[in-house]
Amino acid sequence: MKKQFILLVALLCTQAFLSAQILPSKQSDYSGYYKLCNEALTAKVNGDSLLSIDLYEKACELYYPFIDDLYELKECYKKTGNINKVSDVWKRMIITGFTKYEQSYFIDEVGQSRTEKEWIPKDERQIFEALNYDSLHQVFLQNNFSPKNKYLEAIVICDRFCHQLRTYYSEHPDIFDSSFRYLFPLCEYSDNVIWYFMGNASMKINGHLFVNLIRSEYLPSRKETIWWENEEFYVALLHGAIDLPYNEKDTFLSAMRQFVDFGYISPSDYATLYDHITRDKWGYGGYYGTAVAPELPPSDTSDPEKPMRYYHQFTMAEPYDIKNIDKLRVEIHLPPLWVSAKQLNRKLPEKYKP
Repeated sequence: MKKQFILLVALLCTQAFLSAQILPSKQSDYSGYYKLCNEALTAKVNGDSLLSIDLYEKACELYYPFIDDLYELKECYKKTGNINKVSDVWKRMIITGFTKYEQSYFIDEVGQSRTEKEWIPKDERQIFEALNYDSLHQVFLQNNFSPKNKYLEAIVICDRFCHQLRTYYSEHPDIFDSSFRYLFPLCEYSDNVIWYFMGNASMKINGHLFVNLIRSEYLPSRKETIWWENEEFYVALLHGAIDLPYNEKDTFLSAMRQFVDFGYISPSDYATLYDHITRDKWGYGGYYGTAVAPELPPSDTSDPEKPMRYYHQFTMAEPYDIKNIDKLRVEIHLPPLWVSAKQLNRKLPEKYKP
């Protein structure tokens, strides 16, 4: 933890040297890629795996693919029984930056926790292990990693450090309480002081750092880092951006929207961030319809391969403008809501009509 803290402080000090410039100007337009992938996903949820494969492969030929889209392509090959192609797509995923283990925020049996999960389906582990993951991952690191990657890593380290402090505090409250009461003898709310310094204040640093990175043009592309497709990174961004001042929050969201067009982040990741960060404006259901509400799981949850979240049937919360939700989603290259519902096994809002 000490090394993480020192690295965090050193990287945050670089903010003073970041200049206030504009966003990158020379980037590819990914609208064609999203169009092909949305058509492929629609074909997939409608049961046409062969058409879906054809469309996904066309998208991957023309653009640097997102790992999530390669995963959907793999699932299509799996449905057709083409195991050699399943193995081939796994290899492409690893070379594109897929990481075998990832820190993750998910609701499991003991509530919300951040745990290390292995994202390999049980029936594909033998195929995956035959690929020599470590060697293929090194290929990605050698060919693509940029020195700029360390700034995105700093955001994740800061968020992880705050989480570790909170965890330690929850396990050893007497140590923190005695220390804060000694420093602040008149403070009746030492717990709130602790949580503020370990939570909101620390995480806000991430938001300001990322906004300065946007202005400095010092962000790596998706080809140069693993973090643009890492769940923990987006959780850290969400924590950092949610309480930014309005002008900085606008800068953050505007940049993220442009990053969708550049192919840095996927439309679904942007929509999720936007809906969470602007919840006070558009309500819990959000602007793009990414919010969900879990229902009670069935009684049989004995499979040790599946955390409790896999047994939940999620219902999509009603978005702000449900009559025009699909039009709003098209504007940021998302598929219609019913397609996402089928893909994610979610129930549609009652008032939704395709």
